[in-house]
Amino acid sequence: MRAYFYQCGIWTGTDSLWHGLGLNGRIKQARSGKGPGPFVVSLAGAGGKTSTIRRLAWEAVGRGLKVLVVTTTHMARPGAFGVFDGNAEEIRTVLERRGLAVAGRTAEKGKITFTGWELYKEACSLADLVLVEADGSRRLPLKVPRAGEPVIPDNTDMILCLNGLTSLGKRAEDCCLRLEVAVDLMKRYGRKMYEDSREQRGSGTDALELNAKHKTDWIIQKEDMMTLMKHGYLLPLRAAHPGTEVLPVFNQADTPQEAALAGEMLDCMGETSGIACGHLDKDGAARLF
Repeated sequence: MRAYFYQCGIWTGTDSLWHGLGLNGRIKQARSGKGPGPFVVSLAGAGGKTSTIRRLAWEAVGRGLKVLVVTTTHMARPGAFGVFDGNAEEIRTVLERRGLAVAGRTAEKGKITFTGWELYKEACSLADLVLVEADGSRRLPLKVPRAGEPVIPDNTDMILCLNGLTSLGKRAEDCCLRLEVAVDLMKRYGRKMYEDSREQRGSGTDALELNAKHKTDWIIQKEDMMTLMKHGYLLPLRAAHPGTEVLPVFNQADTPQEAALAGEMLDCMGETSGIACGHLDKDGAARLF
């Protein structure tokens, strides 16, 4: 695993996602303001939410913290540390014995779903760190949320908004979830070439045919990824959760060139606290649960 972040204004690398996110300082600051309780991180977007959660959980357990992992939507049923259809006492037992519990209710197709708010609140009181998979992406590297997404718990201290760099250069219809919402955002905020390309395909073309052709031809560029991240996630979530830090994360930065590109996009967006991550799928933590 390799994470890249800004330190004293310099884009630098680290083998600790915990360090890259500055969690020691953020947790201390949150507790001084809110008092005792767990630090809650909710993850939204696409391109490696579960892998990021595994890595954060692995590093936190190594620091002696009790870590609770939940989803407010759906996630793959874990092969270890799972507490399904249980209660707070079962979660407490697993946390005390193993330091990590993945809690949820069993669902179809090998998934787990949300515990429910009552059990969630009880379980939070048992943990030092709570990691919430708050969005679904159907294993695609890019997503724009529709109304009602993501589902962020009220006690969240930090929101990580993910996009996967593997979507760059691909057709939008092949890599982006909620494509209709993405098209609408691009129409309002996207690069001018995108707008022009839609108009230049002929005024006599049926609207549905035009839209279908556009989806086929739209190749995701870095400007598009920045637009979708900013207007799909960052600005709406900052407006909806004004007391919560919202950070962009560009995952799948597996080469120095991709990491540099992620830093360039963060610069263009005016983001100084975002990060990039690479090789999470090949990390030892990938086998954690």
